[in-house]
Amino acid sequence: TGHTSDDSGAAIGNVGGSLTINNTIISGNQAAGGAISNNFDGSVIISNNSSITDNTSTSHGGGIANYSGDVTIFDSQISNNHAVTGGGGIYNTADLHLEAGTIIGSELSGQGNTTDASGGGIYNAGGDVELNDVSVLYNEANDAGGIYNATLSTLVINNSVISNNVTVPSYGGGIVNDADMVINTSTFSGNMARAGGGALYLINGITSIDKSTFEVNIDQTLHGGAISVGSLHALSITNSSFYANSAYDGGAIYADSTQIL
Repeated sequence: TGHTSDDSGAAIGNVGGSLTINNTIISGNQAAGGAISNNFDGSVIISNNSSITDNTSTSHGGGIANYSGDVTIFDSQISNNHAVTGGGGIYNTADLHLEAGTIIGSELSGQGNTTDASGGGIYNAGGDVELNDVSVLYNEANDAGGIYNATLSTLVINNSVISNNVTVPSYGGGIVNDADMVINTSTFSGNMARAGGGALYLINGITSIDKSTFEVNIDQTLHGGAISVGSLHALSITNSSFYANSAYDGGAIYADSTQIL
């Protein structure tokens, strides 16, 4: 607690090793990239009700910065972290697996992760991210309140909840996708944006959605209360439901000359 670093990994810097964090609190640290950093193909496992909270990055990845290797999180919480340039909770350029009851953010308003840039909860910058039974809650960013999935990235979401994430003042309350994304059996609710895509803002790439629910997502001023789709994005939706989403144009879905299957 309370460590500082001019580089990344204020509390823990894993350089090519194998690290397991079990039932541990890591809080109040400040660095240029992550209270925990993982590099040189290192392996980090965080589990059993661990908490990465109240950490600050002057760059990206307030809680965790995964530059190379694999980070896996089970039944733990990443909350109330802040990054200046993206990924308030987690910044990822490698392999990130979130499993079994993990919370990115908080069940309480005002306790989620934040950033002055993109990806309040997670910024995926060219890596592979998979969420299984995960909640992404009450995170806030300039754009992509919950997750930013950048170019050349892959994002897979299964049996998860993306809820009450906010962008101020931009787009993609829940997720901004600029690459490839698959969503299965998940719920998007109460997310809010102010420049398009209350739940999802889709720029480039391909998004596939199956057996999922979008409810009470809002874009306050423009289009796509639930989903806003750009002209370079292909979107497939099957067996899914949309309830009480709202926007100035396209309360549920706004498509800008795109291909929707």
